[in-house]
Amino acid sequence: MNKNLSYGVISVCILLTSFFVYRSMSGSGNTGLNAIDPDSIIWVKCKTSTCQAAQEMGEREFLEAVQANASPGQRRGGPGLLCDQCGKMRLYKAQKCPEAECLAVFFYGSAQNDYPDRCPKCKVSQTEKSRKERRSRSAEE
Repeated sequence: MNKNLSYGVISVCILLTSFFVYRSMSGSGNTGLNAIDPDSIIWVKCKTSTCQAAQEMGEREFLEAVQANASPGQRRGGPGLLCDQCGKMRLYKAQKCPEAECLAVFFYGSAQNDYPDRCPKCKVSQTEKSRKERRSRSAEE
């Protein structure tokens, strides 16, 4: 009887462990669009050369709109979203320069053969700054 009880307890433990492993691996929980903070804001900018309008937009709202506009087999950039200013499907995710004096809105990676976050207006790159700081700290040690 003692042997059967041991086998029963071990079996229950194995089943519970399997259940929890399955549950954690199955993707239940916050994934995809649900994992994005609803209050997260990004910058978007129109790629039309005559427009160049820039505005803030909710990140979740942006990604939902991109998903809705995407067609199967479409290249990564897609047609973009509808620009409120010019009415063309050329609105894409952008970033704003963190420098207080500049605050230009630009496309990440727009500078070729350079740091992808280099601002085209003030020429500041946060990546370059942080790398220089790390190098100077390691040189001091």
